[in-house]
Amino acid sequence: MKHGTGEFRLEPSKKLYIDGLVSVIIPTYGRSEFLVNCIESVINQTYDNVEIIVVDDNNPDTNQRIETKNKMQKFRNHSSITYIEHEFNKNGSAARNTGFNNSIGEFICFLDDDDLFLDKKIEKQVHFLKTHQNFQAVYCGFEKDKKQNFPIYEGELSKELLLLDYHPVTSTIMFKRETIIDLGGFDESFRRHQDYEIMLRFFEKFKIGFVNEILLYSGENDGGNMLRGKKLEDLKEYFFNTFEENISKLEKKEKGIKKKIYSRHYSRVFWSHINDKFYLKALKIYILNLIKYKLIFIKECNAYLIKYLNNKKKVI
Repeated sequence: MKHGTGEFRLEPSKKLYIDGLVSVIIPTYGRSEFLVNCIESVINQTYDNVEIIVVDDNNPDTNQRIETKNKMQKFRNHSSITYIEHEFNKNGSAARNTGFNNSIGEFICFLDDDDLFLDKKIEKQVHFLKTHQNFQAVYCGFEKDKKQNFPIYEGELSKELLLLDYHPVTSTIMFKRETIIDLGGFDESFRRHQDYEIMLRFFEKFKIGFVNEILLYSGENDGGNMLRGKKLEDLKEYFFNTFEENISKLEKKEKGIKKKIYSRHYSRVFWSHINDKFYLKALKIYILNLIKYKLIFIKECNAYLIKYLNNKKKVI
C-alpha cells in the first residue's frame, strides 16, 4: 500500500492550528485567467474565519508564472492570503502538500483554480463537521456544464469509488486537519487520479458525510490536461497495482466485484481510445479485456455507451 509523500512541518500530537480557522489551498497551473474569480469566491464566503494559500506550480520564467504573479497583485494587501511559488513545476499533488504545510487551519479545503465556492459552502461544511463527530470529512453537491450533481453516498465508500459510482471532486470536500496529517498528504507519484488515490486511503480509516446542497461551481475546462492513449493505460495499470490489496479485500466480501471494477475502468479506456481515434489501441483493449472478463466487459462497454448517448457528453 502506497502512502502520501508529503512531509509535514506540524506534529499531529501538537495543537499548532487555530480553532475554527478554515485553510483553503488553491494550486494553480496554466489557468491564471480563472484565478481571480476563484480567490474572490473564497473571500466572499459567509464564513469569514478563512485563510487562503495559493500555490503557483508554474515553471519560473514562463508566461504562465508571469501572468499568475500579475493576477496575484490584486490581493497583495490581503493579510489572509499567502502566495507561494514553486521553484519548478512539481504537480497538483505536490502543490496541495505545499499548501497544507503552510496552513494553520482546523479545517482544510483544496480548491481547483477553475472552480468557485458558492457563498455558504464553508459555513455549511464547518457546521456539519462540528455537529457530526463520526465523520472526518464532508462533501457537497456541485454544478458543472449547467448540470447539478447532488451527493448520494456517505460513510466508507471504497467500493463505490472503485466502481466509479462515487466520483471524488476534491473541491467539494472539507477535511478535518488531523485527517490529512494521518494520511500523509497526497501521493506525489500520482500525476492524475490524485483525488481517487487519497480518498481510497481515507476510506481505510475514516468516513465522509455530505451536505445535500449545490455549494460549488465546477469550471468548464475542456479536459485538455487529461491523459490519453498509452499514458492513460499506464495510469490505470499504476492505479490498479497500487490498490490491488483494496480490490482483493472487496473480492473476499463480494465474489466477482474485482472483474466488475476492472471492466468498468477499462471500458472507459476503450471509449477514450475510440473518441481520440486510437482505433488499434481500442481494439487491443477490447480484445484483452474480453478474454479476461468476457460478458462483464461487454456489458460495461454498452452501459457506458448508453450513458454517453443519453447525456450527449464527450466520451472520456
